[in-house]
Amino acid sequence: ATNAAEPDVTVADAALELLTSWDFRMTADSAAALLFAQWFHRDLPAAFAEAVVPGAGAALAPLDTLTLVQMLSEPRFAPAARRALITSWETLVAAHGEDPSTWRWGSVHRIRFRHPLLDHAPPDLAERLRYPDYPRGGTADTLNSTGFDERSFDVVSGASFRMVVDVGNWDAARMTNAPGQSGDPRSPFYANLLQGWAEEKSFPMLYSDSAVAEHVVEEILLTPADATPAPR
Repeated sequence: ATNAAEPDVTVADAALELLTSWDFRMTADSAAALLFAQWFHRDLPAAFAEAVVPGAGAALAPLDTLTLVQMLSEPRFAPAARRALITSWETLVAAHGEDPSTWRWGSVHRIRFRHPLLDHAPPDLAERLRYPDYPRGGTADTLNSTGFDERSFDVVSGASFRMVVDVGNWDAARMTNAPGQSGDPRSPFYANLLQGWAEEKSFPMLYSDSAVAEHVVEEILLTPADATPAPR
């Protein structure tokens, strides 16, 4: 028998309440999504592996998604799943505070673009090369996949470019890209698309010469130092 006043019972009840009231969407502003990710992707695999081979949990984990789902359906693994949920709750309390209403999946599940030359740049250039980071929803198992590093939850995979094309009405096409339209850190277009991309927004992908000419902001002409510019 279990005493209902035991602390881990209270913790388990609170965790279950948060998950059972969840809409199952891995949105960046969701507290339940953070709890689920901590439990399903970190603590549950280790707990199940330990239940199968005591003392060898770390060596067996991680387990693939299908295996985890199958094991969750077996009553003999229910105690391990519950222990993992308690561990997840306590981990999040320690990292994010005791009030779960302030927890956010996007507080840890973030996109952090990093320029490959950042570590080799002088301080003034390095500051320009840095991209801001943004919260992201989803996981590798959702639509609009955003796979993450299991150790940090940082986003490490997903679509950098998206487009929707209305064939026959090419100027109505929409797109998004990241991080920006320019690779020059001095340009205002260096990271101009990043926030919109992170927020699932899009912008027109103009096709016709007239539409492009109407909206062009800047033209860049690259001329070799020993060449004469071509007539325009």
